[in-house]
Amino acid sequence: MGRVRRFCFEWTYGNDRKEVLFARSINVAIVVNTLFMAMRHFGQPAVLSSVLDVSELLFALIFTMEAVVKLIAVRRHYFVDHWNRFDLFVVIASNAGLMTRYAAGVEGIGGVATVARVFRLSRIIRLMRQAKSLRSLIITLLMTLPHLVNISSLLILLYFIYAVLGMQLFSKVEFGEHLNSQANFRTFGQSMLAMVRCSTGEFWNGLMHDLSTTSEHCEANPLFSKTTCGFNTFDGCTPLRGCGSPVAALLFFVSFVVLVGTYTYSFALLGTSALCSHSSRRLAPPLSPPFPSIRVFEFVYLRDH
Repeated sequence: MGRVRRFCFEWTYGNDRKEVLFARSINVAIVVNTLFMAMRHFGQPAVLSSVLDVSELLFALIFTMEAVVKLIAVRRHYFVDHWNRFDLFVVIASNAGLMTRYAAGVEGIGGVATVARVFRLSRIIRLMRQAKSLRSLIITLLMTLPHLVNISSLLILLYFIYAVLGMQLFSKVEFGEHLNSQANFRTFGQSMLAMVRCSTGEFWNGLMHDLSTTSEHCEANPLFSKTTCGFNTFDGCTPLRGCGSPVAALLFFVSFVVLVGTYTYSFALLGTSALCSHSSRRLAPPLSPPFPSIRVFEFVYLRDH
Protein backbone atom coordinates (compact mmCIF):
# COMPACT_ATOMS: atom_id res chain seq x y z
CA MET A 1 0.00 0.00 0.00
CA GLY A 2 2.95 2.33 0.62
CA ARG A 3 4.08 2.12 -3.02
CA VAL A 4 0.59 2.80 -4.32
CA ARG A 5 0.24 5.79 -2.06
CA ARG A 6 3.67 7.15 -3.04
CA PHE A 7 2.78 6.72 -6.73
CA CYS A 8 -0.54 8.57 -6.28
CA PHE A 9 1.14 11.32 -4.27
CA GLU A 10 3.87 11.93 -6.85
CA TRP A 11 1.30 12.32 -9.64
CA THR A 12 -0.99 14.66 -7.68
CA TYR A 13 1.10 16.76 -5.27
CA GLY A 14 4.63 15.44 -4.92
CA ASN A 15 6.38 15.99 -8.25
CA ASP A 16 5.95 19.38 -9.91
CA ARG A 17 6.25 18.11 -13.48
CA LYS A 18 3.97 15.12 -12.92
CA GLU A 19 1.53 17.25 -10.95
CA VAL A 20 1.27 19.78 -13.80
CA LEU A 21 0.82 16.99 -16.35
CA PHE A 22 -1.89 15.37 -14.23
CA ALA A 23 -3.72 18.68 -13.73
CA ARG A 24 -3.57 19.58 -17.42
CA SER A 25 -4.86 16.15 -18.39
CA ILE A 26 -7.85 16.60 -16.10
CA ASN A 27 -8.46 20.09 -17.54
CA VAL A 28 -8.44 18.67 -21.07
CA ALA A 29 -10.90 16.00 -19.95
CA ILE A 30 -13.17 18.71 -18.50
CA VAL A 31 -13.14 20.70 -21.76
CA VAL A 32 -13.76 17.63 -23.92
CA ASN A 33 -16.54 16.48 -21.60
CA THR A 34 -18.20 19.89 -21.89
CA LEU A 35 -17.95 19.77 -25.69
CA PHE A 36 -19.52 16.31 -25.74
CA MET A 37 -22.37 17.58 -23.57
CA ALA A 38 -22.89 20.51 -25.96
CA MET A 39 -23.30 18.08 -28.86
CA ARG A 40 -26.49 16.59 -27.39
CA HIS A 41 -29.62 17.93 -29.09
CA PHE A 42 -33.22 17.01 -29.79
CA GLY A 43 -33.71 14.58 -32.65
CA GLN A 44 -30.09 13.46 -32.69
CA PRO A 45 -29.13 10.24 -34.50
CA ALA A 46 -29.07 7.00 -32.55
CA VAL A 47 -25.34 6.59 -33.26
CA LEU A 48 -24.58 9.97 -31.70
CA SER A 49 -26.71 9.11 -28.66
CA SER A 50 -24.74 5.89 -28.16
CA VAL A 51 -21.41 7.70 -28.48
CA LEU A 52 -22.48 10.39 -26.00
CA ASP A 53 -23.75 7.80 -23.51
CA VAL A 54 -20.46 5.90 -23.65
CA SER A 55 -18.44 9.12 -23.31
CA GLU A 56 -20.61 10.07 -20.35
CA LEU A 57 -19.63 6.90 -18.51
CA LEU A 58 -15.99 7.23 -19.57
CA PHE A 59 -15.64 10.77 -18.23
CA ALA A 60 -17.47 9.83 -15.04
CA LEU A 61 -14.87 7.08 -14.56
CA ILE A 62 -11.99 9.52 -15.23
CA PHE A 63 -13.20 12.07 -12.68
CA THR A 64 -13.96 9.36 -10.14
CA MET A 65 -10.45 7.96 -10.52
CA GLU A 66 -9.03 11.47 -10.06
CA ALA A 67 -10.83 11.85 -6.74
CA VAL A 68 -9.81 8.33 -5.63
CA VAL A 69 -6.15 8.92 -6.52
CA LYS A 70 -6.05 12.17 -4.54
CA LEU A 71 -7.80 10.55 -1.58
CA ILE A 72 -5.27 7.71 -1.57
CA ALA A 73 -2.39 10.17 -1.85
CA VAL A 74 -3.26 12.57 0.96
CA ARG A 75 -6.17 10.91 2.80
CA ARG A 76 -7.85 13.35 5.18
CA HIS A 77 -5.69 16.25 3.94
CA TYR A 78 -7.73 16.03 0.74
CA PHE A 79 -10.60 17.87 2.43
CA VAL A 80 -8.49 20.88 3.40
CA ASP A 81 -8.77 22.36 -0.09
CA HIS A 82 -12.16 23.88 -1.02
CA TRP A 83 -11.71 22.83 -4.64
CA ASN A 84 -11.23 19.21 -3.63
CA ARG A 85 -14.46 19.27 -1.66
CA PHE A 86 -16.21 20.79 -4.66
CA ASP A 87 -14.77 18.11 -6.95
CA LEU A 88 -15.85 15.29 -4.64
CA PHE A 89 -19.37 16.71 -4.38
CA VAL A 90 -19.68 16.92 -8.18
CA VAL A 91 -18.35 13.38 -8.58
CA ILE A 92 -20.75 11.94 -6.03
CA ALA A 93 -23.74 13.86 -7.42
CA SER A 94 -22.91 12.94 -11.03
CA ASN A 95 -22.40 9.26 -10.25
CA ALA A 96 -25.60 9.17 -8.20
CA GLY A 97 -27.50 10.67 -11.13
CA LEU A 98 -26.01 8.17 -13.57
CA MET A 99 -26.76 5.19 -11.34
CA THR A 100 -30.31 6.37 -10.75
CA ARG A 101 -30.88 6.99 -14.44
CA TYR A 102 -29.61 3.60 -15.56
CA ALA A 103 -31.34 1.80 -12.70
CA ALA A 104 -34.77 3.35 -13.34
CA GLY A 105 -34.51 3.74 -17.11
CA VAL A 106 -33.90 6.79 -19.26
CA GLU A 107 -37.57 7.41 -20.05
CA GLY A 108 -38.75 7.26 -16.46
CA ILE A 109 -36.11 9.41 -14.85
CA GLY A 110 -35.54 12.23 -17.35
CA GLY A 111 -35.53 14.94 -14.67
CA VAL A 112 -32.77 13.24 -12.70
CA ALA A 113 -30.71 12.91 -15.87
CA THR A 114 -31.02 16.64 -16.47
CA VAL A 115 -29.90 17.45 -12.92
CA ALA A 116 -26.96 15.07 -13.28
CA ARG A 117 -25.86 16.85 -16.47
CA VAL A 118 -26.00 20.19 -14.64
CA PHE A 119 -23.64 18.83 -11.99
CA ARG A 120 -21.25 17.53 -14.64
CA LEU A 121 -21.35 20.87 -16.44
CA SER A 122 -20.29 22.66 -13.24
CA ARG A 123 -16.84 21.07 -13.60
CA ILE A 124 -15.98 23.83 -16.05
CA ILE A 125 -15.72 26.11 -13.00
CA ARG A 126 -12.58 24.23 -12.02
CA LEU A 127 -10.72 25.79 -14.95
CA MET A 128 -10.92 29.08 -13.10
CA ARG A 129 -8.42 27.67 -10.63
CA GLN A 130 -5.64 27.86 -13.23
CA ALA A 131 -6.80 31.18 -14.77
CA LYS A 132 -5.26 33.63 -12.31
CA SER A 133 -6.42 36.79 -14.10
CA LEU A 134 -10.01 35.54 -14.32
CA ARG A 135 -9.91 34.45 -10.70
CA SER A 136 -8.67 37.88 -9.61
CA LEU A 137 -11.42 39.56 -11.63
CA ILE A 138 -14.14 37.42 -10.06
CA ILE A 139 -12.75 37.98 -6.57
CA THR A 140 -12.70 41.73 -7.17
CA LEU A 141 -16.30 41.62 -8.36
CA LEU A 142 -17.35 39.63 -5.29
CA MET A 143 -15.63 42.19 -3.06
CA THR A 144 -17.67 45.01 -4.63
CA LEU A 145 -21.07 43.32 -4.26
CA PRO A 146 -21.69 44.43 -0.64
CA HIS A 147 -21.11 48.06 -1.69
CA LEU A 148 -23.88 47.87 -4.28
CA VAL A 149 -26.59 47.40 -1.66
CA ASN A 150 -27.26 51.15 -1.46
CA ILE A 151 -27.62 51.48 -5.22
CA SER A 152 -29.89 48.44 -5.33
CA SER A 153 -32.01 49.91 -2.53
CA LEU A 154 -32.36 53.13 -4.52
CA LEU A 155 -33.50 51.19 -7.59
CA ILE A 156 -36.08 49.23 -5.59
CA LEU A 157 -37.35 52.45 -4.02
CA LEU A 158 -37.79 54.05 -7.46
CA TYR A 159 -39.57 50.94 -8.74
CA PHE A 160 -41.91 51.06 -5.75
CA ILE A 161 -42.68 54.78 -6.10
CA TYR A 162 -43.38 54.57 -9.82
CA ALA A 163 -45.42 51.37 -9.44
CA VAL A 164 -47.71 53.00 -6.89
CA LEU A 165 -47.88 56.22 -8.94
CA GLY A 166 -48.73 54.21 -12.06
CA MET A 167 -51.59 52.50 -10.23
CA GLN A 168 -52.97 55.88 -9.19
CA LEU A 169 -52.76 57.32 -12.71
CA PHE A 170 -53.38 54.43 -15.12
CA SER A 171 -55.18 51.62 -13.30
CA LYS A 172 -58.50 52.37 -15.06
CA VAL A 173 -57.18 52.93 -18.58
CA GLU A 174 -58.64 50.55 -21.16
CA PHE A 175 -56.42 47.94 -22.74
CA GLY A 176 -54.84 48.60 -26.10
CA GLU A 177 -52.27 46.98 -28.36
CA HIS A 178 -49.43 47.05 -25.83
CA LEU A 179 -51.31 47.76 -22.61
CA ASN A 180 -52.76 44.30 -21.96
CA SER A 181 -53.10 41.59 -19.34
CA GLN A 182 -49.31 41.06 -19.32
CA ALA A 183 -48.35 44.72 -18.95
CA ASN A 184 -50.67 47.04 -17.01
CA PHE A 185 -51.03 49.01 -13.79
CA ARG A 186 -54.17 47.46 -12.34
CA THR A 187 -52.41 45.64 -9.48
CA PHE A 188 -49.24 46.36 -7.56
CA GLY A 189 -47.56 43.19 -8.81
CA GLN A 190 -48.33 44.00 -12.44
CA SER A 191 -47.12 47.56 -11.89
CA MET A 192 -43.78 46.37 -10.53
CA LEU A 193 -43.34 43.99 -13.46
CA ALA A 194 -44.20 46.77 -15.89
CA MET A 195 -41.60 49.05 -14.29
CA VAL A 196 -38.91 46.38 -14.48
CA ARG A 197 -39.83 45.77 -18.10
CA CYS A 198 -39.62 49.49 -18.92
CA SER A 199 -36.26 49.79 -17.18
CA THR A 200 -34.84 47.23 -19.61
CA GLY A 201 -35.99 49.37 -22.54
CA GLU A 202 -38.49 46.82 -23.83
CA PHE A 203 -40.84 49.01 -25.88
CA TRP A 204 -41.80 51.34 -23.06
CA ASN A 205 -42.91 53.88 -25.65
CA GLY A 206 -45.64 51.44 -26.73
CA LEU A 207 -47.09 51.46 -23.22
CA MET A 208 -46.80 55.25 -23.13
CA HIS A 209 -48.71 55.49 -26.41
CA ASP A 210 -51.57 53.28 -25.18
CA LEU A 211 -51.80 55.20 -21.90
CA SER A 212 -51.94 58.47 -23.85
CA THR A 213 -54.81 57.41 -26.09
CA THR A 214 -58.29 58.79 -25.57
CA SER A 215 -61.26 57.54 -27.59
CA GLU A 216 -64.86 58.64 -28.00
CA HIS A 217 -66.29 55.75 -25.97
CA CYS A 218 -63.83 55.97 -23.05
CA GLU A 219 -64.87 57.16 -19.58
CA ALA A 220 -62.94 59.89 -17.81
CA ASN A 221 -63.34 58.34 -14.36
CA PRO A 222 -65.08 54.94 -14.33
CA LEU A 223 -66.99 54.24 -11.14
CA PHE A 224 -66.74 51.03 -9.15
CA SER A 225 -68.96 48.21 -10.36
CA LYS A 226 -69.03 44.53 -9.52
CA THR A 227 -69.47 43.67 -13.19
CA THR A 228 -66.42 45.64 -14.42
CA CYS A 229 -63.39 43.57 -15.39
CA GLY A 230 -60.85 45.87 -13.78
CA PHE A 231 -62.45 45.54 -10.33
CA ASN A 232 -63.78 41.97 -10.43
CA THR A 233 -62.43 39.94 -13.31
CA PHE A 234 -64.56 36.98 -14.40
CA ASP A 235 -65.94 35.51 -17.59
CA GLY A 236 -68.45 37.88 -19.15
CA CYS A 237 -67.42 40.97 -17.18
CA THR A 238 -67.75 44.44 -18.66
CA PRO A 239 -64.41 45.77 -20.00
CA LEU A 240 -62.87 48.69 -18.14
CA ARG A 241 -62.83 51.69 -20.51
CA GLY A 242 -61.00 54.49 -18.74
CA CYS A 243 -59.39 57.29 -20.72
CA GLY A 244 -55.66 57.82 -20.94
CA SER A 245 -53.75 61.03 -20.23
CA PRO A 246 -51.14 62.20 -22.76
CA VAL A 247 -49.46 64.64 -20.37
CA ALA A 248 -49.36 62.24 -17.40
CA ALA A 249 -48.10 59.34 -19.54
CA LEU A 250 -45.37 61.47 -21.12
CA LEU A 251 -44.10 62.87 -17.82
CA PHE A 252 -44.38 59.48 -16.10
CA PHE A 253 -42.41 57.42 -18.59
CA VAL A 254 -39.83 60.01 -19.61
CA SER A 255 -38.96 60.77 -15.99
CA PHE A 256 -38.75 57.06 -15.17
CA VAL A 257 -36.51 56.24 -18.13
CA VAL A 258 -34.23 59.18 -17.35
CA LEU A 259 -33.95 58.41 -13.63
CA VAL A 260 -33.73 54.63 -13.78
CA GLY A 261 -32.52 53.86 -17.28
CA THR A 262 -29.89 56.59 -17.45
CA TYR A 263 -28.73 58.14 -14.20
CA THR A 264 -29.19 55.28 -11.76
CA TYR A 265 -27.61 52.61 -13.97
CA SER A 266 -24.84 55.03 -14.94
CA PHE A 267 -24.11 55.71 -11.26
CA ALA A 268 -24.16 51.97 -10.59
CA LEU A 269 -21.69 51.37 -13.42
CA LEU A 270 -19.38 54.19 -12.33
CA GLY A 271 -19.59 53.10 -8.70
CA THR A 272 -18.79 49.51 -9.59
CA SER A 273 -15.86 50.60 -11.76
CA ALA A 274 -14.47 52.77 -8.96
CA LEU A 275 -14.86 50.01 -6.39
CA CYS A 276 -13.24 47.48 -8.72
CA SER A 277 -10.33 49.85 -9.34
CA HIS A 278 -9.91 50.36 -5.60
CA SER A 279 -10.22 46.67 -4.79
CA SER A 280 -7.80 45.63 -7.54
CA ARG A 281 -5.05 47.56 -5.76
CA ARG A 282 -5.47 45.38 -2.72
CA LEU A 283 -4.12 41.91 -2.45
CA ALA A 284 -7.12 39.72 -3.20
CA PRO A 285 -7.30 36.52 -1.17
CA PRO A 286 -7.41 33.24 -3.11
CA LEU A 287 -10.72 31.48 -3.61
CA SER A 288 -9.49 28.68 -1.39
CA PRO A 289 -6.81 28.77 1.28
CA PRO A 290 -3.35 27.58 0.30
CA PHE A 291 -2.58 23.96 0.87
CA PRO A 292 0.26 24.06 3.43
CA SER A 293 -0.82 20.77 4.95
CA ILE A 294 0.00 19.03 1.66
CA ARG A 295 3.58 20.30 1.73
CA VAL A 296 3.87 19.40 5.41
CA PHE A 297 2.50 16.01 4.59
CA GLU A 298 5.00 15.70 1.75
CA PHE A 299 7.89 16.44 4.12
CA VAL A 300 6.68 14.00 6.78
CA TYR A 301 5.77 11.34 4.27
CA LEU A 302 9.07 11.39 2.40
CA ARG A 303 11.01 11.55 5.67
CA ASP A 304 9.26 8.47 7.07
CA HIS A 305 9.37 6.50 3.81
